[in-house]
Amino acid sequence: MKRLCILTLLLLSCLPLCAQTKQIARLRLQETEARDARAKLTAQLLLLREHESLFKDSLLPLALHSLSAAQALNDKTAEGYAYLGIINARLRNDQVREADSIIRLKLPHYSVRQGPDADIALRLGLAQAGIMAAKAEYEGAVAALLNIAKNAENMGNLPILCRCYNELGVISYNLNELPQALDYFRRALSFSEQNPEALQTQAYSWINMAMVYAWQEQFDTALQLLAQAIPACKRLDNLYYLANAYAVQANVYKWSGRLPQAETAMLHMVALREKTEGNLNFSNEQLGLSNFYVYAKDYPKAIATYQAGLAYHEARRAAGMPPNYELLLRYYEGLSKAYASTADNKAYLLALKQIIALKDSVAAKSSTEAIAEMQAKYEVQKKETTIIAQKLALTRKNFLFYGSLILSLLFVLIGWLLFRAYRRKSRLRLEEEKRLAATAVKDAEEAERRRIAADLHDNLGSYAAGIKSHADELKRSAGVPSPALQLLQENAQQMVSLLSDTIWAMRRPSMNLSELSDRIKLFLQRQQNNYPQINMQVSEDISETFAFSPTQSYHLLMMVQEAVNNALRHSRCRQLLLLIHSSQDWFITIHDDGIGMDAEALQQEGGNGLSNMKLRAGNIPCQIEWQTGTEGTEIQIRSR
Repeated sequence: MKRLCILTLLLLSCLPLCAQTKQIARLRLQETEARDARAKLTAQLLLLREHESLFKDSLLPLALHSLSAAQALNDKTAEGYAYLGIINARLRNDQVREADSIIRLKLPHYSVRQGPDADIALRLGLAQAGIMAAKAEYEGAVAALLNIAKNAENMGNLPILCRCYNELGVISYNLNELPQALDYFRRALSFSEQNPEALQTQAYSWINMAMVYAWQEQFDTALQLLAQAIPACKRLDNLYYLANAYAVQANVYKWSGRLPQAETAMLHMVALREKTEGNLNFSNEQLGLSNFYVYAKDYPKAIATYQAGLAYHEARRAAGMPPNYELLLRYYEGLSKAYASTADNKAYLLALKQIIALKDSVAAKSSTEAIAEMQAKYEVQKKETTIIAQKLALTRKNFLFYGSLILSLLFVLIGWLLFRAYRRKSRLRLEEEKRLAATAVKDAEEAERRRIAADLHDNLGSYAAGIKSHADELKRSAGVPSPALQLLQENAQQMVSLLSDTIWAMRRPSMNLSELSDRIKLFLQRQQNNYPQINMQVSEDISETFAFSPTQSYHLLMMVQEAVNNALRHSRCRQLLLLIHSSQDWFITIHDDGIGMDAEALQQEGGNGLSNMKLRAGNIPCQIEWQTGTEGTEIQIRSR
């Protein structure tokens, strides 16, 4: 697994150490013997600098006590270092959100341009960048670290500068930019020559570089670096660094096939963790050791280690501690693999039962539907396991049992495959039938639509054209204009136009907004002849294409015509503007500069009113908004 599980002075949520070293013992004694509050606070702040090796549960009380003492002495600098201790304590307990909140709250109070506060500002920024990197926000973390490195170099703060370059190397490693990672680590080493804390920087960089070379399968180079790092960690008396060095060494030995040496390194790492974290009989470290034994095919050790962890977990549960279902499940999964490899079928089946029970517990946290599904699945598995266990108890001395078990499983598998194939075939057949039915319905609708359009054209179209022709002839023969003849001629013309628009809409299988816009323009051209005193304009802003069915396009066209006719007949307008727009959605706006309209009066216009337009809007479907006032009327038809 490519993940840099090494030192990160900022990301102390990665199992930092807490053991009492000689340095910590000396500082504890200094704190105890302090004669005044100032001396006691100084010893406490020096202890907080050893946060990697302090006992985890004692770090937060110490930091809070230091904060109270600093506030009582009104010492802003000491208060800042106390807050850094609280941040480190939160990170060590995986309370990343709480740590980030403290950083955001306190960082504005410290400036890199102010003497003693500058170091605190840099360390707060470093911690914030570490949190971003821990959340894989690498771009922001890199930008922050480069800025901190620049400020640290200007101030001559070499420890912070070296930490920045090591952090940048860690991020480059996690992004698989291995040459860049090595370059950053080498920069940190180059600055360590001027750094009074050189040994700490060197140990940190050597371990990081060893992991990079190990990932590149340059195992000899990695071991040479670790041969320098491990003695350096021992001289530093920093068990956290040393444990990480042994963890990297175990990976190097494991990947290079030297399993006995890998086991020794892992045992050293676990022993160091136990000195700082307490009992690790049930932990990720012991689980890693057990999994290593499975990898090395040392199944007795693996089984013994798994069982020790499970026994410790049961003892904790008996003492009232809450269970860790996820870690417990991983223990039983590893144990089941070990039993399966040793052909201990009885123990294997018992482990499977535990896995099923644990999955039931995990499933209880899911939704009701998921719980029901998982419970049904697990109940089937429980029944199958019970049947297998009963058969095993009755025929455990008979080798035919294994043949019958394998045969049964084979039949189940074949049956499941056949059933799956049958279901798939049935599903495909059903989908094909649905598709054919939908196609048939669509074809029938298309044929009926074309038939109706043809009937309208051949029958009503010819009659409408005849009525218009006779109305024109009557008007010419009358000599004197007659209001009745004028109205008859206009209605005949309107009937022919509407019938033409209806037939146009029904004959097309579909149309887009641009085609509909062209039809609206044609309608306005016809109306312009009847209303020459009104300036009619159409503005298009169509960037996305929307398709409409014949019914939708017909209703939309009728709505626009009704809105235009209402404006022409009732508004006394001088100008009529239409805007047709589409981007992520579409809308058509009809605006006039007339006197406005009365909604109640408009609804009584026999089909040209607002209620009729709303009915058509529901058939599309779309929204219609109507605004009127002394400056005119605006109707907007828009997609939902």
